Amino acid sequence: EMVKAVKPKLKKLPRLTDIVIIDNLENFKRTVLRLDRAAVCEEGVAVDYEKRKIVVCYGRGGRNFLSKLFSAQARIFFKDFMAELPLWLHEGLVAFFREVAVGGAMDQAPLRIIGYNPASIESVQQLIKKGKLPGIAEIRSERERDCFTVEHKLSAWAFVYWSQYSGKGSRLALKSYIAELKETGNDNIEKHLRMPLSEFEKRWREWLLRREVYSGGAIKNMRK
Repeated sequence: EMVKAVKPKLKKLPRLTDIVIIDNLENFKRTVLRLDRAAVCEEGVAVDYEKRKIVVCYGRGGRNFLSKLFSAQARIFFKDFMAELPLWLHEGLVAFFREVAVGGAMDQAPLRIIGYNPASIESVQQLIKKGKLPGIAEIRSERERDCFTVEHKLSAWAFVYWSQYSGKGSRLALKSYIAELKETGNDNIEKHLRMPLSEFEKRWREWLLRREVYSGGAIKNMRK
């Protein structure tokens, strides 16, 4: 649906991405050194936007191959079609679409068909209970990817997860927010949430805490 929405505005589609699969971590590190300085590097995967190249380590030291490959491809997709996205939303969407593709949590990649990994919900709930889940206001202020922590990524993922599973209104809020970012560059998320961020974050955390994860992976009260 996203491709259909933006494709008519493009004169031509970007060229295909080169994917390089490396068999061990040492060769991966040497290959990454030859990439552009702006390349996004994580454990076992690197994305060079300028060269449109993904380097993935498969083998010992290159855990979660499929999860990392989907993450990298999602990064390039959003860079191509939604370059206006702020860092926090870019990271949240990448994490969300990775789970839709392979069901992998932040540190795991079991193949699932439910579209998300309950481990992510549990991690978010633990952070909320400890008072350590970064708020939307906090992650929106972060501009450097190197400073975007695992907790920041979980918070960004939790926002996108909320937008897709808490009801039609939340999906429309995200859709209208992204549309305004693309058209005007105006980053006024409160306008689309229809409430101050402080009030939203309170309701958002309460909603996340109500997700009850069963042993089989299903989540109770998904839309309440």
